[in-house]
Amino acid sequence: MQIVTLTTDLGTADHYAAAVKGALLSVEAQLNIIDVTHQIPAHDLTSGAHALKNTYGWYPQGSIHIVLLQTMYATDCRLLVFRRDGHTFIAPDNGVLSLVFVNELALDVQAIAYTCDHVSPVVPVLDEALRVALGREPIQYQIEQPSSIEQRFARQPVVNEHSIRGVISHIDTFGNVITNIPKKLFERIGQGRAYTIQYGRHDTINTISTTYADAAPSEVLAFFNSSQLLEIAVNLGHAAEYLSLKKHDGIIINFIGPLSIKNEL
Repeated sequence: MQIVTLTTDLGTADHYAAAVKGALLSVEAQLNIIDVTHQIPAHDLTSGAHALKNTYGWYPQGSIHIVLLQTMYATDCRLLVFRRDGHTFIAPDNGVLSLVFVNELALDVQAIAYTCDHVSPVVPVLDEALRVALGREPIQYQIEQPSSIEQRFARQPVVNEHSIRGVISHIDTFGNVITNIPKKLFERIGQGRAYTIQYGRHDTINTISTTYADAAPSEVLAFFNSSQLLEIAVNLGHAAEYLSLKKHDGIIINFIGPLSIKNEL
């Protein structure tokens, strides 16, 4: 059965997600539709990109991943069909794919243009995008090779020889605070030096843990998660609430002592 994943901001209280599934099953009744989440905050492209980036690689090659964000308020809409790493992605032309595949989209994208003119505008054309993803010919809409697509740029850490300044990019259901600071950058700038991780106004951590269990219950810890991003958590607690942290707050890592080898920043 063809695997199709859904990542949307449509929620589950209304009929929108069910209508999307109906459109897909009308094309291929034997689809294996998997709900990644329909609870992305409304119009939050960065959270949608985070969910897609951290899930698609776990699925078998040949899977189709549909991301529907900001689909109900645009005009002159296009759905993009993009293939990479043995997977196919369907998403609106609103920049969400560029947040996942930085500098990789180029001209490898097919597009289906349509007019958003009713309550759930993407549903009637989604079946056409699925046909394209399945290697079939569309019935109603024309496929085009876009000369340009919408680009978005995620905030990147700011670095010098002695510090990394990042931001909180995501807070998960458990309240774990995920930053945009990758482990490779931490190692490249730090070069084994001692450090302090500053969050909030004055709070600091000076140890990188391996797992949540490295800390006692209700104790704050920092570690690099499965996505190799710096995460601040509270063992058996909700870090964002406990530490009064929110998305886009700053995180600063200060390294102590001179560099042992000249670092190319």
